[in-house]
Amino acid sequence: MQAETGELGEAARLLQRALNIRARCFGPEHLETAATMINLSTVQVRSFLRARISWQTRTHTPGAGSSSRKT
Repeated sequence: MQAETGELGEAARLLQRALNIRARCFGPEHLETAATMINLSTVQVRSFLRARISWQTRTHTPGAGSSSRKT
């Protein structure tokens, strides 16, 4: 699967296309349609998590959030 190679955007695009086709051919409640929805949501979550990690590593300030006050 393309998601495993890091091509999440392309995987999401292809899964969305497959979802549209399966929903049209089988109906929105068919197991094949549901399986494609699950696969698409998995790719979307991975994409979100990858973006979040990337954002956190760019904006992370060492020592932020730790208390340096002495009592």
